[in-house]
Amino acid sequence: MAVRIDGNPEPEWFRGRLNILLIWISAAFFILGIRLFWLQVIKGENYRKLSVNNSVRIQRIVPARGLIFDRNEKLIVDNRPSFNLKVVPKDVDSIDELLNNLNRIIEIRDGVEKELKNALIYTPFKAVTIADDIDRNIVAKIETNQFFLPGTFISVEPKRDYLYPGTASHIIGYLGEADTDFLRKKNNIPLRVGDYVGKSGIEKKFEDYLRGEYGGAQVEVNARGKIMQVLSEVSSVPGDNLYLTVDLELQKYAVELLGEEAGSVVAMNPNTGEVLCMASTPTFNENLFVTGMTDAQWKELIENPLRPLENKAIQGKYPPGSIFKMIPAAAGLEEELITPDEKYFCSGRYFYGDRFFRCWNKYGHGNINVKEALIESCDVYFYKLGVKLGVDKLAEYSRLFGLGSKTGIEIENEESGIVPDSKWKMQKFGKSWQGGETLSVVIGQGYNLVTPLQMAVMTSVFANGGSLVKPFLVKKIVGSNGVVIKESKGSVKKELGIKKEYLKIINEGLDLVVNSPSGTGFSIKTDKIRIAGKTGTAQVVSSERYKSSKGKKKRWLPHAWFVAFAPVENPKIAVAVLVEHGEHGSATAAPIAKKIVEKYCLGEIE
Repeated sequence: MAVRIDGNPEPEWFRGRLNILLIWISAAFFILGIRLFWLQVIKGENYRKLSVNNSVRIQRIVPARGLIFDRNEKLIVDNRPSFNLKVVPKDVDSIDELLNNLNRIIEIRDGVEKELKNALIYTPFKAVTIADDIDRNIVAKIETNQFFLPGTFISVEPKRDYLYPGTASHIIGYLGEADTDFLRKKNNIPLRVGDYVGKSGIEKKFEDYLRGEYGGAQVEVNARGKIMQVLSEVSSVPGDNLYLTVDLELQKYAVELLGEEAGSVVAMNPNTGEVLCMASTPTFNENLFVTGMTDAQWKELIENPLRPLENKAIQGKYPPGSIFKMIPAAAGLEEELITPDEKYFCSGRYFYGDRFFRCWNKYGHGNINVKEALIESCDVYFYKLGVKLGVDKLAEYSRLFGLGSKTGIEIENEESGIVPDSKWKMQKFGKSWQGGETLSVVIGQGYNLVTPLQMAVMTSVFANGGSLVKPFLVKKIVGSNGVVIKESKGSVKKELGIKKEYLKIINEGLDLVVNSPSGTGFSIKTDKIRIAGKTGTAQVVSSERYKSSKGKKKRWLPHAWFVAFAPVENPKIAVAVLVEHGEHGSATAAPIAKKIVEKYCLGEIE
C-alpha cells in the first residue's frame, strides 16, 4: 500500500490513474522505439541516400559550342547566354500550387504539369526545364519570388546565335534536340534527351568537334532546393572552332543577287577546291530552330513550293543544258573524232531517224568548228558530234569530269545526279538505248541531271588546266586552347589526262563566249576583268508545251545556267549559277556570275 509523506495511505482512485499513465507512457516509448528501428535499421540506407540527395547534388555544366568563322576570321556563329527555368520535382511541395504561382509570372507551356508529375515518380531529383531562353525581367521576378517557388532555379547555359541568319544557313545548318536514336549512337557522351545537337550542314558533320566536353558541379542545397554553396566543380571545355573557306561578304552578295528567285550560286577556287560561296535560295533563319518556331512558321517552311530547306547547290538536280557542251567538245577532241578546224554545217535543224532536231537558232550557224560551236552554242554541231561519240563514250567522259557521283564535300545529303548510258537505261526502264536520245543528252537535256556544285567542279577543270579538285568548306579546326587540330589546303588533284592543246581550244571558245560579239554571253563583257564562260538553258517541259504557255506559267520556263572562270589568263575563281525557271542563261544567270567575279577579283576580298 502506497503511503504519503504525512504517513497516510494513497487513495485507491489515485493509484488507478497512476497505473494508466504509466501504461500510456510505456506504450508511447514502445511505439517510438519501433518507429526508430524502422527508420534507422529497416529503412536506414534508403533515408541516408535521400538525406544526401537533399543536401548535396551534382549539377551538369553545359559547354559552350565551338564558334564558326569565315575564311577572313570574321565571326559567323556565336553563343549567347540563355536563362532557363528549371524545377527539381522532389523539392516541390505541391506541383499544382507551384504552377499556379509561376503562371502569374510566365506563361507555362502545355504538358509541363504531366511532365513534372511523371518526373516526380521516376526521376525526382533530375531537373526539368519548364521554360528556356526567358527574358531577364522574368528572371528577376522569379528570383524575387523564390520563397513561393520551391524547387525552381535559373540555369544559365550557352545558346547558339547565328549572327547572319539566312546568309549561309544551308552551309552551316541548324541545331535540334537530340533524339533517342542519336543518344544510342553517342552512348559514350553525357548527352540527354533535349540537348541541342547538329541536325544538318556543318553543325551536324562536325558535331563531335563543336560540342565540347560537359563539366559538373557538386552543390549543397537546402530543403527547398536552393543552392547554398558550391562544394567542388569540374569546368566544361568549350568546343573547337571552325574556320571555313567561305567568304562571308561574297556569300551575302550571292544571296542578295539571287533575291526572290529560287536558285544557287557556287563559287570556288579552281586550283584548291576551296568553296568561296555556296548560296541556295530561298533561305531560312537558323535561329528559329534554336529559339523555337510556331506551327505556322514550320508549315510555311515545309510547304513552300520553292523548297527553302533544300540546299539546291548539292541537292537540286537539274538538266545542265548547253553548259554541258564543254564535255562532248573535250571528248570529241581527245578521241580524235573531230579536229580543231573541222567544220560541220548548221542549217538550223538536223534530220535524224524520222524527225528533225532543231537548233536554238532557227536560221542556222552555217559552217562552224568546235570553238565556234561553243561560242554560239550551236546545237546542230553537237548533234552530229553526239552521233559520232555515242552515249556510252559520252557517259565515260561525263564521269571523268565528276558527273554522276558525289563531289565529296563535307556536308551530308549531297546528290549524285544522273549520267545516262545504255546500261543505265536497261536497268532503269528495261529498254534499249535509242540513237535519238543521244542527241538530247549531248546538248545537256534528256536524262542528264547535275547539281550546281558539280558544274562548278567541272568548270574548274577547264580553269586549272585539266585537274579534278575536291571541293571543301572547312579550312581549319582550332581547339579552345588555340592549337590547330586539323588543317586543309586542298585535296590532291586528279589529272584527267586530256591534252593541254585541246583544253586550250575549248578555253579560247569559252573566252569568246563572253568577249566576242557573236558569243551568247557577250552581254556581260567587261573591261574590268576578262571572263570566260558558257550559257545554258535547260528545258523542263517540251518546246510545244512551253510555247503554248506563252510565259504564263513560270514553272514551265526553262532553268537558266551560266558557268564562268576568271581572270582568263590566271583563273582564281570558278562560278556556277543556276536560276530555276530563269528562262535564258545569258539574261538571268550570266549577270549574277559577272558580279560575283567582279566582287571577288576586284573587291577587297582576299
